[in-house]
Amino acid sequence: MSSSIPVISSDVAELKDMVKALLLDKKNQSPAPT
Repeated sequence: MSSSIPVISSDVAELKDMVKALLLDKKNQSPAPT
């Protein structure tokens, strides 16, 4: 269990980063939703 926690943590961090990048990209491209 102890070894699976850091893996999940890094996964969540990566997901958060991707979501942030996607949101920023959408905002930069156009405010109108698809």
